[in-house]
Amino acid sequence: MTISCAVFVDGVRQGENGIDLCGLTEGFGFPSLPVTLEKMPLFVNLELDATDLGRACRLEFHLLSPSGQALDSPNWLDFTLPSEEDTVTAKLLPTLDLTFHHFGVHTLEIRHDDTMLQRLQLTITQQGLRK
Repeated sequence: MTISCAVFVDGVRQGENGIDLCGLTEGFGFPSLPVTLEKMPLFVNLELDATDLGRACRLEFHLLSPSGQALDSPNWLDFTLPSEEDTVTAKLLPTLDLTFHHFGVHTLEIRHDDTMLQRLQLTITQQGLRK
């Protein structure tokens, strides 16, 4: 199993020619920290091979600070992969609870069975309040 696409989104819609990813983001601005983003959607497209079909699976999501330190406990998603022989992908939309304690570039590691599948970056910047 590999990840062909993983992005933070506002949502996913079924379009005429497949799915449409809405509101792709690479960062957020906040006046102060810590802050928790509850139910942050993440689109993940898994590329499957024959050994993956029908298996129970757990993906773990670990948030790392700009210095590389693990933040909070990991999020995870338990699911069963499709079992049809002609299935080559699985599309997932997990929602994550992410708490940020530092400004800067954070890394979200996506792991399966202690194997790193993907690293995503999310930039958290300081923004002043508008008057």
